[in-house]
Amino acid sequence: MVLDKKDIQNLADLAKLKLSGREIRDYARQLDKVLAYFGKIKKLKLNQVKESLSGADERATVWRQDQPKISDTSLLQQANMSADGYVVAPNVFKK
Repeated sequence: MVLDKKDIQNLADLAKLKLSGREIRDYARQLDKVLAYFGKIKKLKLNQVKESLSGADERATVWRQDQPKISDTSLLQQANMSADGYVVAPNVFKK
């Protein structure tokens, strides 16, 4: 599909752009490339492709039980504050 100067100017007006003559030529060339690419996509046979609402991966989620365990004590030594084997963080909200 070839876009002429008038088509580009109409698109620019819709987008509220002020384009120079060179910019109009550049946009026409760029839009022709984009539309040619859409033409290639349109020719693809996509009727066998399943549409996924959750993403491309359809594997089932594997759940596991949480297993509490004692953490490495050297990590607690690096913390600014710790108590009873836990890292203590300062309050975010005032009481």
